[in-house]
This record gives sequence, structure tokens and C-alpha cells, in this order.
Amino acid sequence: AVLDHAGDNEFYRWCLGLNAPGHHVKMILGETAALAAVLGVYAALCLKVRAGMLGNVLWVLAILEAGNLSLSLNWDQCGYVVPALCVASLFLLLWELKTKGFSKAQPLPLLWGVFSLALLAKLGIYPRLWHYGFVLAMPAFLTGIYFLVWQLPSLLERHGAKTVYFRAAVSLALLIGFGHLWLDSKFAYDQRTASIGQGADRMLAYRPAFLPSGATMGRVADWLQTNTPPNRTLAVLPDGSMLNYLLRSDNPTGYLRWNLAESTVFGQDKMNRAFMDTQPDYIVLVDFNISQFGLKPFGQDPRDGLELKKWIDAHYLSVYQTGPPVATVYQRSSLQRQSLAISSGAPSSLPPPAAR
Repeated sequence: AVLDHAGDNEFYRWCLGLNAPGHHVKMILGETAALAAVLGVYAALCLKVRAGMLGNVLWVLAILEAGNLSLSLNWDQCGYVVPALCVASLFLLLWELKTKGFSKAQPLPLLWGVFSLALLAKLGIYPRLWHYGFVLAMPAFLTGIYFLVWQLPSLLERHGAKTVYFRAAVSLALLIGFGHLWLDSKFAYDQRTASIGQGADRMLAYRPAFLPSGATMGRVADWLQTNTPPNRTLAVLPDGSMLNYLLRSDNPTGYLRWNLAESTVFGQDKMNRAFMDTQPDYIVLVDFNISQFGLKPFGQDPRDGLELKKWIDAHYLSVYQTGPPVATVYQRSSLQRQSLAISSGAPSSLPPPAAR
């Protein structure tokens, strides 16, 4: 997709941070410098403050301040410091490997660190824990925790520091951050109250006032379940293969999604031909907002299904519509004529459908 210039699309540029590189580089450097300064202060406290009543009081105040700082942070942006934490972790592991020899090597943390950076690189210069970062940044986030709670305190201990308070301060800050991220996640999941499917297939989608597409697709599934035969074939454009699962309906085209990346990789002509050759009994067209790709809804742009939409209009009839977003069920015209001929008792002049 990148070689075929799909990476020039605004959405993918946003994903990689290339739409605002100066801003993201500034955030990475600024957030990393701030974290390094805070860690430097707490490391100095470990090395300078001695045991005793005064030292204990000072550390209690420092731990409380760590919690206060954590409460004031925007944890949605904590991904900006993750690359530096990964690099620091790998540096310490490689330094230990060089100074202690291969017999003292720690292969698992080393391999995990390399793996973390490799996945993190796919986020470009916009490292984040949400969106694609839920998967791509999570190993790096764990590497950062390993560095903060184990590697850095261990390094300080080798220089004579007692790090129990340091670990307490870091742990408190991280726990507050975890709580913030958990509340964000909980808010999103709390919006899933719309029931879709039946029995073991039942699932919860977002309530219509929050994001109406799930409830809309549920209505489409109910209509198809009630008004179409069980052996129907079905394709959903540009996305919605969950309907195929809920209805146990095959998609004969071989393409479960139609988006810019897939049409670039496979080619629109090939995808068009798959629909024209297999002719699904029903096609569901959903007007999803895909403006992030710089495109109008499916079928309104030559780069995104305009030719296929014209073919659908010529060979299919609209039989059901709901929304928002607008979802239209199309039935193959020849299938409808066959149904009318059978219901009237007249022999059909249409050839049987091609074997699939």
C-alpha cells in the first residue's frame, strides 16, 4: 500500500504523525525531557538523602508530590515518552551485556525490548496508547514499566542508593495513570448498551446517541433475518462483515472490506470483477463517514467504488433502508423477478444462477 502511494492519504499521514511532524517531535522531546528531569530529581534524592526521621519525612513528601504530578498529567499523551523509555531500557541491557559478558545476558528482556521498538516504529512519530497504539505501543509501555520499576532502581542500588521510596513514588504515579486510562476505557465501554444478535451471538454495540452505526446494523440484520431466505449470499460495503456472521451468510466475492488500503493493494478493477462475477443475492451499502481518508461515502468517488455503485444501481433494487448512518439493502434484480415468477405460478425465463 505504501509503494502504491496509499501512504500519501491524509488518514495514514495522521496515523504516522506526518501530518504535523513538528508538533509530534516537539511533544516527544518536551515530554521526554520533563520525565528525565523528574526522574533525575528522584534519583538524586535516592543518592543524597540518608535514612532517619528527616529523610523519611522528605521522602513521604516526595512520594505525595509524585502522586500530585501524576494527577495533573494528561495520560492520553503518555505515549510520547515511551520511545525514550524503550531506548533507555535497551541501552542498559546492552551495556550490561558488554560489561558482564554473554554469560550474564538477559535474553528475554533484550528480545522483548527489540520487539517493542519494532512495533512502536509502526506508529511513526506519533506514539500513543490509544487507537492503533492499543496493540502497537503496549509492549513498549510494558518495557517502560520494567525500566522504571526495575532497571533504573537496580542501577541506583549499584551506586549505594536505597530505592524502596523511589519505587514507591514511581509505583504511585503509575497506578494513578493506570486509573486514568482505565476510566477512559470504562467510559467507552459504558456506552455499549444497544443489544444486537440473539442467543450466543448477542453482543452490545454503542447506544445510538453515542455512535448510531451499531444499532443501525442491528436493524439491518433483523430485517434480513426476517425477510430473506436463510441460504442468501451477502456482501456489505464498505465494511460490515459482522452481518455475514450474525446471519450465517456467505460473501461470495472474497472481499470482506472495501477501503483505500485494500483497493490499492488488490486493485479496484479486480474487486469490481469479483462482485460482477459472483453477484451476491443481497448487498448492504452503508454511508459511513470516511472523510478521514479524504473521500466521500462509498460509491461517490472514482477512487472508492463509484464504478461498482453504478453496477449495483443497474442490477439491484433497493428493498430496505434505515439509519443513521444510512444503510440500504439491495436485492439482485434477477432474484426478485424469479421470486415474482414463482409466486405467480409462471415459469421463469431467467437462467439459473451460476454455481458458487
